[in-house]
Amino acid sequence: MRCTSTIGVLAAVVVGVGATPALADGGPDGADDAGFVPVEEVIPDYYAPVSFQACDSTVTLESGDVREVEVRVTENPDGTTTTEFRGAWTVDLTRADGAVIDELDISGPGVEVSGPTGATITLGGPSLLFPIDEVQQAAWDAAGLPEGDLAYVKRGEVQVRVTVDAEGVPVSEEWVRLDARIIDLCRWFDRGNARDHDRGRAHAARGW
Repeated sequence: MRCTSTIGVLAAVVVGVGATPALADGGPDGADDAGFVPVEEVIPDYYAPVSFQACDSTVTLESGDVREVEVRVTENPDGTTTTEFRGAWTVDLTRADGAVIDELDISGPGVEVSGPTGATITLGGPSLLFPIDEVQQAAWDAAGLPEGDLAYVKRGEVQVRVTVDAEGVPVSEEWVRLDARIIDLCRWFDRGNARDHDRGRAHAARGW
């Protein structure tokens, strides 16, 4: 559903894994639509381009032709906040040498539960994952994710837990669930998989 850099993939925390960071059909149970609004009403720069290091190069992510993400934010009685993402989103990935992966579907569902000590981010496929800082990189390597630092969750579900300090700065991260088919996207650049791949209704997790 989204693109995640783990805490850079749902909002600023979800883009970039930052897994970023959508529910395809309704709320957590796929039935409740109340409270969802276009994502740009809550996160104005959600669709903004982002560049990061991956595939031994610089990769730039830009929104594609499909931009239909919605978000719902719920304040819970225990003091945590649940942020849900749903809706279709495609992105274009361009490597510094000009290689392109075009209209990649990252419309998978995404949910972030955050509180004073950190956040748990859950992403369903299709989603995009990439690390953007040392904390995310350490978690990425520990989980055995693709060495090129750019991964595509074709199907299934992944979950990452992020711990923050008193100022809200991430100090540790751990992938606690990788029940998914995960593809090394760096190989796609070199195979020429760049034209209208998986165009359609999907979500992305930016950052993770």
